[in-house]
Amino acid sequence: ATVIALDGNPVPQRFSPDALLLGPGQRMELAIRMPDAEGAVVSLRDVRGTKPKVLATLRAAGRSLKRDIRDVAPLEANPVAEVDLSAAQHISLALSATAENIASDGICGSLGYSFWAINKVPWPGDTPDPTAPLAELKLGRSYVIDMENLTPQSHPMHLHGMSFKVLSSSTRPVQPLISDTYLIQPNEKVSLGFVADNPGDWLLHCHIIEHQKSGMTSYVRVT
Repeated sequence: ATVIALDGNPVPQRFSPDALLLGPGQRMELAIRMPDAEGAVVSLRDVRGTKPKVLATLRAAGRSLKRDIRDVAPLEANPVAEVDLSAAQHISLALSATAENIASDGICGSLGYSFWAINKVPWPGDTPDPTAPLAELKLGRSYVIDMENLTPQSHPMHLHGMSFKVLSSSTRPVQPLISDTYLIQPNEKVSLGFVADNPGDWLLHCHIIEHQKSGMTSYVRVT
């Protein structure tokens, strides 16, 4: 098997899924070369969790076509605008823990208390304008989100309405993937570049729903 796309976008360089970490809300597209023997069974397994699971079982049918997985044609790139790093404005975000009460229901409801925050403010925040956007962006301009995870847990951070390019990580080499979700690891700093090409208010939140509901939620405004 080889990964040909992540989160709906072709990967710059195809790779084996053996060591791939996917967070809630992420998507993976695989090309699979089935065994030559008719009736052979292969399985796709999640081996990283506390209880390893079989995600899918596939059975070879018919005579082998003797194909090579390397012959799978390249996928057409999506029309995602290229970030201009020389002119991009940087937005600093810190993912942190909190222990504050929240006054009203958050997005997707509330647990009645908060554990998580963005820039030390859980949603909705205890600020003069508790539902103000994290940032107000100009339509068509380039931006880089410099995100740091100050917590001991991983967070799949998901941006609605736009796609970003993964530029760099402080902990590991990264491909310049185009995505809308990044699984940031504990103590990792990552830079995500994008063009604000979609007007509106767009959620930015952790895709682990209990993290989202207990504070790690906000949004950006594009005008």
